[in-house]
Amino acid sequence: MALVETRAVAPDGAVLADRIGRLSQRLAASRRNPFDKPVRIVTVRIDTGREIELVTNDLDAPAEDIAALYKQRWQIELFFKWIKFAKS
Repeated sequence: MALVETRAVAPDGAVLADRIGRLSQRLAASRRNPFDKPVRIVTVRIDTGREIELVTNDLDAPAEDIAALYKQRWQIELFFKWIKFAKS
């Protein structure tokens, strides 16, 4: 990925990095990347202490909002996983 911009983040927050970049032209030896617009990579420390990178095409929302939306979405995914296994 080619880095285009690095944005400031709060030093004491869960968001560790906020960057704008462009994905590589080639994703693999035989495939080209059809997405040529900039993407945003938000690096976050989650509750377990692990760091994850969230990739989005939302270049305007605050990084904290993107991280919060991901966390809410993940809770929904866990709920559906619980339902799936509870039914079996």
